[in-house]
Amino acid sequence: MNKQDRKELEKAIKLIEDAMDILDWVRFGHQEKMNNIPEGLQGTDRYQEMEDAQYTMDSEWDNLESVRDNIQELI
Repeated sequence: MNKQDRKELEKAIKLIEDAMDILDWVRFGHQEKMNNIPEGLQGTDRYQEMEDAQYTMDSEWDNLESVRDNIQELI
């Protein structure tokens, strides 16, 4: 891999890390909203949708982290 390729991959890593930061901010806010839902409403369909969304965001954050790490290994 030449210097230019490594430079481009470093840009990709930066973009992935920016996406991770944004997703992390949204995940944190979403988790805070879930934490503030009264216990009596935690069994509702809406709450289940929120849990599903949280799980998806957590999973995708892990995927982004894996992609970033794999690219770093290439460099």
